[in-house]
Amino acid sequence: MGVSLPGGGGKRGVDFDINLVPFIDLLSCLISFLLVTAVWTQLARIDVNQPLPSQSESESPPVEPTEARILIDKEGYLVHFPHEPTPRRIGLEPDGVTYKRAELAEGFKKMKEAKPNDTIKIKFASTDEAKFKEYIGVLDICLGLGLTDLMPTVAADLATRLTAAMNPGAPPPAP
Repeated sequence: MGVSLPGGGGKRGVDFDINLVPFIDLLSCLISFLLVTAVWTQLARIDVNQPLPSQSESESPPVEPTEARILIDKEGYLVHFPHEPTPRRIGLEPDGVTYKRAELAEGFKKMKEAKPNDTIKIKFASTDEAKFKEYIGVLDICLGLGLTDLMPTVAADLATRLTAAMNPGAPPPAP
C-alpha cells in the first residue's frame, strides 16, 4: 500500500510506501496483552469490603494453639506435652530395641483430656539413628487419637529446644 503526498512550495511530491501488515500485527499483540492483563488485575485484587465481626465473636478471646514436641532418637522418645511443666524421656523397653508406644499414646490421651477445647499442634522430628517405622508409629498414634495438626521439623532444632527446656538454668543454645 502506498501513499503519495503532494509537495509544497514548488517542491516535488513525495511518494513512499507504508507497510501496514507489521503495524496491524503489533496493534493486535498490544490489544491482546491489554485484555490479558486486565483479567489478571481482576483476579489479583483483594476484597477490602469484608463484613465486620459480630459482637459475639469479639467477646470470646481467641484460642491460642497448644504445642506438643516429640523427638524420636535411638534412646526412645523425648517429649514435652503442654500439660507437663518440663520435657521427659520415654525410654525403650527392657529389650533395648522396642519403643514404648503405649506410654506415648497415654501421654497424648492425658494431653487431650487436660486441654479438650484447645487446638493442639504437634511438632515432631526424628534423628538419623531412629528407625523410620517409629516415625510412622508416632503419626499413627496421633491420627488414631484425632490429632491432625502435625508439623514435621528439623531434629537438631527440636533437640536443642527440648534439652534447653529440661535444664532451665542452663544458658540458651546458640543459634
